[in-house]
Amino acid sequence: MPRAVTHCPDCGQRVTPFAAGCAVCGADLEAARKARAARSAKLSFELPRAPRFGGGTTGRIDWVHIAVAVLVALAIPPVGLLLGLYWASRRHRDGETAMTVAMLAATALAAAALLAPVWFWSHLLHI
Repeated sequence: MPRAVTHCPDCGQRVTPFAAGCAVCGADLEAARKARAARSAKLSFELPRAPRFGGGTTGRIDWVHIAVAVLVALAIPPVGLLLGLYWASRRHRDGETAMTVAMLAATALAAAALLAPVWFWSHLLHI
């Protein structure tokens, strides 16, 4: 939102932000406000965004995120479990069904990697 016109563009007299015209010279302040809004809209720009690999629709697959999730799930299962759940919730909120399922699969892989030593030793020792 552009700043309010506080001074008359013609005579420089101080004006209220709600005035339709200057009390001294009668200049049209509404036109000055519209011109200022047009200049600020022309000067405004959108910040560049980081590129996204896939995403945005329900059918697109982001292979980079899947690879990272699987690697973290196998290398550091507790972190992979938390990261997979976090990414699954983010993708679910964005409506990306395929990526939600992929992140839940990576989370299940992390849970399996976390529980595999317990299963192995319990069967080895017949407990």
